[in-house]
Amino acid sequence: MLDKSEKIKNYSIAIACIVVCIFFVSYIFYLNKKIEVQSKLNKDIIVLNKDIIVKVDQLYEDYKLAVKIQSDAQLALYERSESVAKFINEISLIVSTRFLESEELLRHAEADMIVIDSIRNLQEINPRITNIINILNKKFINSR
Repeated sequence: MLDKSEKIKNYSIAIACIVVCIFFVSYIFYLNKKIEVQSKLNKDIIVLNKDIIVKVDQLYEDYKLAVKIQSDAQLALYERSESVAKFINEISLIVSTRFLESEELLRHAEADMIVIDSIRNLQEINPRITNIINILNKKFINSR
């Protein structure tokens, strides 16, 4: 009987060892699968991060381009408004000079020199309109 109980005990231990081995093998397969899934997720995250970095770089470059375009547009607007202000100033000077001449506060020669100087300044800003103003000025001088 002792021999039988010893055999049963050994069989029980052997079955327990087999069950434990099966459990460990199953657990190893489970962990291996989990590691593979985690590895795949990590690779996907790395790819997404690279895509995000590329898109952020593109966005930054687009932003820099937009800022440069806006800056250039502001500079062009400033230069145009500056030239318009200078043009209006010179036209005002011509009209004022001719008015002062008509009120006999300026001599004809002085007024003509001021107007011709203003016309030269206007030539840099808008040559076509300056040609018209120059023709009107010559007609005004000849009509005196």
